[in-house]
Amino acid sequence: MGPEVFYLGSHNPIDCLSVFANINYPIICAYHHTAPVNSIFALTEALRLLKQEGLDRAWKRHQENSQRLVSGLRCLGLDMLVEDPAARLPQLNAVRMPVDIDEAAIRSRLLNEKNLEIGAGLGPLAGKVWRIGLMGYSSRLENVSFCLDALGSELGSAIQTAVGE
Repeated sequence: MGPEVFYLGSHNPIDCLSVFANINYPIICAYHHTAPVNSIFALTEALRLLKQEGLDRAWKRHQENSQRLVSGLRCLGLDMLVEDPAARLPQLNAVRMPVDIDEAAIRSRLLNEKNLEIGAGLGPLAGKVWRIGLMGYSSRLENVSFCLDALGSELGSAIQTAVGE
């Protein structure tokens, strides 16, 4: 007998719409919803871009951009949640938060003033880490630089506030 449950997701692997994901069980069930036509077109374009770049080059780009991000974050005095680089996912970088800063306020300012969205920690990591995504087409050197510049500016202000300067 084959698999009883499968999951298909397009957001993280190829930077396509996150609405194009599904959990199905059992597989023999018929699809009974209106097909997500726009999502299928988006998936087609994402796969075209991936094919054009080449899978090996895309993996290398993600790895290099993650390494650049981690190096820059370390220069800002931030550490990664996962210390072993070989155990990290280059597309999603979990960054430990400095103590005594309002991480939610920083994320809010970055979103509202810079149009830069950084994910919050979830569950037991809420308020303790940020999640910085470098996924698919958005994994670009200019995005890494923009993120690091914005974080450097915000963290400098937050640290000055925390120490009362």
